[in-house]
Amino acid sequence: MLDQTITVWGNIDQLKQVLTNLLDNAIKHSEAGGAVRVVLGTNNNDAFISVEDSGPGIPKEALENIWERFYKVDKSRSRRGTGTGLGLSIVNKIVEMHGGKVSAESEPGHGAVFTVYLPSAEQA
Repeated sequence: MLDQTITVWGNIDQLKQVLTNLLDNAIKHSEAGGAVRVVLGTNNNDAFISVEDSGPGIPKEALENIWERFYKVDKSRSRRGTGTGLGLSIVNKIVEMHGGKVSAESEPGHGAVFTVYLPSAEQA
């Protein structure tokens, strides 16, 4: 449980879309019975939310391309259907429009962590 309130300014529908896309990806790429972890916090002047999955991870050479429209790493990574390759591109665009940034970290075989950083309302 958080011991503080974290507030950001933005379009609620767009920010919901960011979270929906990240959670959908995490669920889609985690094994049956796997875990999805969500962490909220602050870092300097930013609020952040991290979504971590327990899936197969993303190859290092693919990490730089995952933000491109229609890019798909590998169909075999997903246990639940295939997506359009637009979800992370949409996440990146919305976060940029809100003055933030998004990052991805992954080690093949050890899942992936996507973190969205947005300016906190106190800094806006």
